[in-house]
Amino acid sequence: VAIPNEPIKKPIRVTKVSSSRAGKTPTAVGNAEFSLYRIEDENEAPQEDEEDTPRLTENNYENFDYSTIDPVETFTTDAEGKYITEAYRIGKFVLVETKAPKNYLLAKPELVEIEESDGDYTDVEIVDREFDAYIHIEKRDKNTGKLIPQEKTAFKIFDIQNNKYIVQHVYSDATDDEGYETDQVGYD
Repeated sequence: VAIPNEPIKKPIRVTKVSSSRAGKTPTAVGNAEFSLYRIEDENEAPQEDEEDTPRLTENNYENFDYSTIDPVETFTTDAEGKYITEAYRIGKFVLVETKAPKNYLLAKPELVEIEESDGDYTDVEIVDREFDAYIHIEKRDKNTGKLIPQEKTAFKIFDIQNNKYIVQHVYSDATDDEGYETDQVGYD
């Protein structure tokens, strides 16, 4: 009687979160799009029809041109930043973010290894950076449009997406400030 061995397969449980700012807990990032690629064994010779195809390996995954190969799976994280892939055989994979949500940057490719000891899933947390930008504000005359170089003009910035005023964290004196002021030439 022959009893075939079934290969061990496990899904990858992906969680996408934003980076922590000022000691705050990271938040879930939904609608991030990913592609999953299998790493090839560098010691295994390529098949005849694949000799000219670039090979994804553990040594080149960070700078690899992923447009030259097909992913084993593509997916989008849910509103909680989560997704569970299909089950795959034990081995190494690369998770590549192909489209970041609004106000986020693409994460770097992440090497993932499915191992027998992982339990029911192989867990991977992708930490994303929020997009930072500087705001230049000037006080101008409503009628002429000319700059009003007035020092100490106070203003607040309202975040319409989160329905609250933006708080400026000043790390040098450990304070939070909702207000901003212009300098001697009318800028902040």
